[in-house]
Amino acid sequence: MRLLTLGAFLLYAVYSLSRFPQFLPAGYDLGIFDQAVRQYSHFQPPYVALKGIRYNLLGDHFHPIIAVLAPLYWLWDDPRVLPIAQAGLVAASIPIVHAVLGDRFERSTRLLLLAGYSFAWPVQTMIDFDFHEIAFAVPLLAGVILALERRRDVPLVVCCLVLLGVREDMGAVVALVGLIRLLRAPRRWLGAALGAAGAVAFVVVTTVIVPHFNAHGSFAYWTFRELGPDAPSAAAFIVTHPLRTVELLFVPVVKLSTWAWLFLPLLLLPFASRYTLLALPLLAERFLSSRPHLWTPQFHYSAPIWVILFCAAIDALRHLPPQRRRLGAKILAITLAGTVLLGLVLSPTNHPLGRLIYPAWRRTPHIEAQQQAVEAIPPDTCVAVDDRLAPRLTKSNRTTLPGVAQPPPDYVILDLTHAEVSYQMGTPQSHEAVYLRAGYLPIGGEDGLVILRRPGTISARPACAPTAP
Repeated sequence: MRLLTLGAFLLYAVYSLSRFPQFLPAGYDLGIFDQAVRQYSHFQPPYVALKGIRYNLLGDHFHPIIAVLAPLYWLWDDPRVLPIAQAGLVAASIPIVHAVLGDRFERSTRLLLLAGYSFAWPVQTMIDFDFHEIAFAVPLLAGVILALERRRDVPLVVCCLVLLGVREDMGAVVALVGLIRLLRAPRRWLGAALGAAGAVAFVVVTTVIVPHFNAHGSFAYWTFRELGPDAPSAAAFIVTHPLRTVELLFVPVVKLSTWAWLFLPLLLLPFASRYTLLALPLLAERFLSSRPHLWTPQFHYSAPIWVILFCAAIDALRHLPPQRRRLGAKILAITLAGTVLLGLVLSPTNHPLGRLIYPAWRRTPHIEAQQQAVEAIPPDTCVAVDDRLAPRLTKSNRTTLPGVAQPPPDYVILDLTHAEVSYQMGTPQSHEAVYLRAGYLPIGGEDGLVILRRPGTISARPACAPTAP
């Protein structure tokens, strides 16, 4: 188990680092979290220039837990600290899941199950993403289930309290942890307390704390247009239109595909476990949302769901008679291993670790042009750059994107080969025209990249330092 954990961490970390020279990480989200954690490392509020002038990231999502990564910047002040930390967080869940497996399965079966968990597609897509606060949730959710399994209330409470600092939606998860604990004697009051704490935390964070830090005084991520404009109207819709609500969970078909990706490799076993309740808020949050990219198996969103469902599948197996349990565990282990191996060949989008065989080390003329462009920017100047270039400059410059509210940047880098400068932020050609009309001068760029400089630019100034808000 130790070798598997160490090997998984090293593989995750090497893969994460391999993305950096290829300009695959983006300002959204690696640059954003790099700016926030760097501010924390200087004992400053998490201002993120990539989101706007003096934009406090606590007004975006509630994730104070990322501040614990600040000391890493005292050791190495570089955005790559965060993907390495993410690799460590995900790998940290492996020994916890191993403890959940217990000793009711043969050793070889346990190891194959653990490997199937560690390299499953939700874990791979998490590692393939730049960095995200929900990486903290992966070991914590495993810890919650282990504490419930072992009837250890102190670790349970600790994990739940820390989860509340990961993201606002974890309040709903903690509320359901409380419900599960409430159904077990003794000390049922603890379950009631956890349930109440989770529900209250969710409401307070989304209606008071996040709006307090948000420039518009609101919670920015209410994305459930089909349900209504706010939580009360959504609750009323769910009660009065239950069939339509169920339909929204599975339609369009891409949602059904993601459900299948989550449950079929686990042989539908999670449906026989109470622990699957913990995944309900996260599943509903994704599939009832009006944001189509949440419906797909891609990105990082499935990792916390996966750790819950995997542990739920193990729980379901444990309730089988011994002979069926052993057979079921072997079938599940083989299925998971086969899914990973076939996925590397047949579904590389959902199994990106296969890139390490070759594409991760490839250098192209365009990558060389990107590298030359970022090297042309003097430190401590204000820059507005293509999203893919931002993480290379947040360490040395006040960095933001074209179209984001900002002081006039000293330098601009646009990549005309991309359709947008960032998601839904306009074409590079349209931004180029705006800057040229404002008097910016082209000073270089190759292979579709354009570097512009503002007339009268001073080489360096404190207002353009990397920690400038």
